Amino acid sequence: MSKVIEKARELAFALSECPELKEVREAEIAMNKDPEALEIIAEFQEKQQEFQEAFFAGRELTPEQELVRAAIESKMENNPSIRRYLEAQHQLEKLLQTVNTVIGQALSGDSACGSGGCASCGSTCG
Repeated sequence: MSKVIEKARELAFALSECPELKEVREAEIAMNKDPEALEIIAEFQEKQQEFQEAFFAGRELTPEQELVRAAIESKMENNPSIRRYLEAQHQLEKLLQTVNTVIGQALSGDSACGSGGCASCGSTCG
C-alpha cells in the first residue's frame, strides 16, 4: 500500500473520530426526533423545490414567495434542533476546509507549516 493511501486512511479515521463529526451525528439524531423540526424541514424541502424551479426557469421569486422563504428560514433559525444541526455542520465544514487548505498548500509547494506551525490552523506538524 502506498504511503499516500495509508495517510489518507489515517486522516479518514481521525476525521471519523473528531468531535465535529460526532456533534453533527448527535445533532442529526436529535433533530430527527423533533416533530416540529421534521415538519419545518419538510416544508423547507417542498418550497425549496418550487424556488429552484423558478430560478432555473429564469424567474425571480414573487414577493409572496420571498415572504414564504423568509418565514421558513426564520422557523429554521428559531428551532433549537435545526439550529444545533446547522451549526454543527458549519463547524465540520470549517474543519474540512482547513484540511483542504493544508493539503492544497502542500501540493502547490507552499510550506503548509512554518517554524511556528500551520498558517491555516495554527497547529504544529510532527
